[in-house]
Amino acid sequence: MKRVYILRGVSGSGKSTFVKKLPKDRVVHSTDSFFYINGKYKFDFKKLGFYHKKNLKNFEESLKKKKRVVVVDNTNILAKDAKPYIKKAKEYGYKVILVDFRPKGALWHYKRNIHNVPLEVIKKQIKNYKKENIKKFKVDKVIRVI
Repeated sequence: MKRVYILRGVSGSGKSTFVKKLPKDRVVHSTDSFFYINGKYKFDFKKLGFYHKKNLKNFEESLKKKKRVVVVDNTNILAKDAKPYIKKAKEYGYKVILVDFRPKGALWHYKRNIHNVPLEVIKKQIKNYKKENIKKFKVDKVIRVI
């Protein structure tokens, strides 16, 4: 069965660690991957929109190639962020699974995140996470990670 895993969680919640537990033939699409230059992460807000579009395009290419397990490793805090991926996955006949990482304290996430996301941004992510209704994601299955 072809599956798409949409990861949803605040920075530092363990999304990338979770990916390692999925089948070895998985294909992972992460907008963050475009910010690595010579092995170092360098975030540039001006490029974020472009990189999200590029990530979605690459994601669709994996679907066209009928990859068995395809993963979206972005924060996807709001349903609107995940919606283009969910729509494409369903168009290509994939079962869509949302892996939902419930947030802990902002400081906990701040200390764990590998991309030096500022504490204030993490606090905003947590606030937005708590406001968003999980039903808006319209997926086939939800796995909650506590």
